[in-house]
Amino acid sequence: MKGANARHVVQTVACFVFVRTCSAFLLQPIRCNLPRAYARNFQTYSMINEGSSSREDSRRDFLLRSLASLSTLGVASREAQAGEGISVESKLGLGGKTSQINGKEISQVCRGSRGQNCQVWVPPEIESSPVQGGERGEITSKVYLDVRIIRDYSKEVLEDGVLRGRIVFGLYGKQSPMTVQHFLKFVTASYGEGPAYSSGMFYRHEAGRWIEGGRINGLSTTQVAGQETFQWNGRVVPLVPILETNSLRHDRKLLLSHRKFNPGPEFDITLSPTPELDASNTVFGEVIAGEEYVQEIVKLPFVTGKSLDPEGSPADSWWKAQREFFRNVAKVSGDTRVTNTFPGKLLRRVEITKCGLV
Repeated sequence: MKGANARHVVQTVACFVFVRTCSAFLLQPIRCNLPRAYARNFQTYSMINEGSSSREDSRRDFLLRSLASLSTLGVASREAQAGEGISVESKLGLGGKTSQINGKEISQVCRGSRGQNCQVWVPPEIESSPVQGGERGEITSKVYLDVRIIRDYSKEVLEDGVLRGRIVFGLYGKQSPMTVQHFLKFVTASYGEGPAYSSGMFYRHEAGRWIEGGRINGLSTTQVAGQETFQWNGRVVPLVPILETNSLRHDRKLLLSHRKFNPGPEFDITLSPTPELDASNTVFGEVIAGEEYVQEIVKLPFVTGKSLDPEGSPADSWWKAQREFFRNVAKVSGDTRVTNTFPGKLLRRVEITKCGLV
């Protein structure tokens, strides 16, 4: 327990320094008591401020309430584990010999790299999809996207952690002619002449429902004459919103889908029946080869807003308290980035390196 105690001292001192630093921001000094036994009962004393405004009180209370809940939870977790005879490192998954996350034992090598070196990431379950489904579109053309999936950043040579492959799409030119034409524009564009999927990526995973791809490097929105348009490498690129409907439904996996009114190149690949997309999206194709590379993308970790530890465990509760604390600090300080949580964002890079007609 010596290492655990030392770590707790460091955490407590860090909290102390942080609170003392915040005292200037809060317009009142904060007095902290650090008793012996490594500050097991870390406390933040109430502040005396007879002439402070209600807004200042509110901001102070907001921060102090978060700090108090964070420190209290840490003490409670340690005491609960001590009563069970389980070490802190083992219970919290901090590299102890018997640490477990998602039912998998981890070791010292996992410290600071959970979900990568430890391979404790568990992809979400995907519901079964009917083989046939409903109406199928008629394939009128085929295209390919070559992908480069960076699965492991810890390799000394990055390419050792990379998987390369080809995904082939069949496009429904009869049922979705406008959407297919819009898609092909980014497939056939010559390098340097305009935005193309050859410099694009897959970037988001809606847990077990679909993955999103087609975001192109250098392509962004801008304002021209008061209207929103696209620019690519400093050039204005006119892209027209696409509105197209057909009788095809999102009733099985591996369908290509495009959001209505979206003038951009983004597209979705369904991972299961997704009827919630029927109203907002248009089906315009399907994956006919390279499903294994789609599954490799699905296996990659992504932003879930949840911890990797079991729901309701001390480690999970500690993680939630930390998240809430730092979000509150950001809100109090006026940092608007706290709202940018990017749910579903892939935590590994998936590049499209080449594309073309088959």
